[in-house]
Amino acid sequence: MLLALVLPAAAAGIPASLTAYDQAVTSVTLALTSALPRLAACKAVPGEKLVFKVNLAGVPVVTTVALTGTASATVSAPCHEKVVADVFTRSRPSVGLEAAVVVDVFGGTPRLDGDVALFGSLGREAIESGVRTRMDRVAQCYVNALEAAPGIKGDVVVSMTVLPTGQVLSADLKRTTLWSPPTEACVLKEMLGVVFAAPDGGALVRVTYPFTFKPPEP
Repeated sequence: MLLALVLPAAAAGIPASLTAYDQAVTSVTLALTSALPRLAACKAVPGEKLVFKVNLAGVPVVTTVALTGTASATVSAPCHEKVVADVFTRSRPSVGLEAAVVVDVFGGTPRLDGDVALFGSLGREAIESGVRTRMDRVAQCYVNALEAAPGIKGDVVVSMTVLPTGQVLSADLKRTTLWSPPTEACVLKEMLGVVFAAPDGGALVRVTYPFTFKPPEP
């Protein structure tokens, strides 16, 4: 069973600095919504869902990263990519180094599946520095596990969504071989307390971090 912890908005103390991110998401989402008639002209088969990645480092470049539905999606994808690239060129978001767009052709009418997601980046050193601030607490999570189950060992991989402020919005258990729900929940709780450096690009970042737990050598 996978676990997930999400920091409530009130507890996160969402600061005014997130306004720029919210406005950028709203602006480009509205621009893509206005372009839905052009996406409809791509004539995708009903039931298809296309996921696009938009590189914003220079001139917006769109690539298809996921397809569901019929094989004909591979035919309609380039048409969709052209429309999405044009929208991002004309309505370039003020933040973000990369964007993700999901187009769902439900009942033959294309629609956006949720808002556009804008992403920044965090370097390895910044990630390690942030996690180190909670390592003592994470280690205590494992000490407690050893007291309950001597010899227990394994890996716990955590996936985090980091806000433009560096705060962790959510922490999910991506994979585990430890199989100790109390320990894994403890680790997730500690990761919610990490504050990273503000990501480059002023947008969200997804961070995956592995922990390896094993008893000390005798």
